[in-house]
Amino acid sequence: MSDAPGLVQFLNAIREMAQGLSVPSLLPIWERELLNARNPPRITRIHHEFENLTNTKGTLMAMDENNLVHRSFFFGPKEIRALRSRLPASLGACSTFEVLTAYVWRCRTIAFAVDPDEVVHISCVISMRGKRGFELPPGY
Repeated sequence: MSDAPGLVQFLNAIREMAQGLSVPSLLPIWERELLNARNPPRITRIHHEFENLTNTKGTLMAMDENNLVHRSFFFGPKEIRALRSRLPASLGACSTFEVLTAYVWRCRTIAFAVDPDEVVHISCVISMRGKRGFELPPGY
């Protein structure tokens, strides 16, 4: 498992070695302890996404995965502007990621005819590399 920067580092190392270097210019490091939780753990916010859900009806779990259609879409500046123009003013400024995620999720729940009372969740993987207070050493 790796994130995109880690995969790029790995592929660059393979490329360098295929071109004749005996050692890649950026040595890989393992240091898994950098990702360990605090000891002792410190709760900084409530994660409702891990609470037990009592009112789920399982609609999304019952869908026929063999009957799904997979398509790719490109959202350029024109499409993003069109989506932003439909946002309620009360939302304020939203990132492009937030706008796209919200609209894709909304379309998905409509397409699957999710019961409005069903509790559903979305999870998004993000990169923490380069974020303030979370620096990983080169080669990680």
